[in-house]
Amino acid sequence: NVPQQFPENHSLGIWVNKMRMERKKWDKGSERTSLTERKIELLESIDFIWAQNHKGEIGWERRFQEIRKFKRKHGHCNVPTKSAENRALGRWVSTQRTMYKNYMKG
Repeated sequence: NVPQQFPENHSLGIWVNKMRMERKKWDKGSERTSLTERKIELLESIDFIWAQNHKGEIGWERRFQEIRKFKRKHGHCNVPTKSAENRALGRWVSTQRTMYKNYMKG
């Protein structure tokens, strides 16, 4: 998660911000973007965080990346909520399921 105003490497911060803007164009279906599906996959493979300055979105994106890793390792998304190792992730998964059920109920 590199902020645009990244003092150690200003050009990296600018590039990261540009990728985030390009992703917004991609998501809207714009043909005027430098991103490709392959570039998105590569960025996501290093846990690139697409959201900028939105703590909730960044937190969600971080947990989503964690659940992807968990699934790759264990082959499922049934994270135990009582396990000390993955307690926070387990609670997040539980919350996502509850929110989905509520959404489906209308």
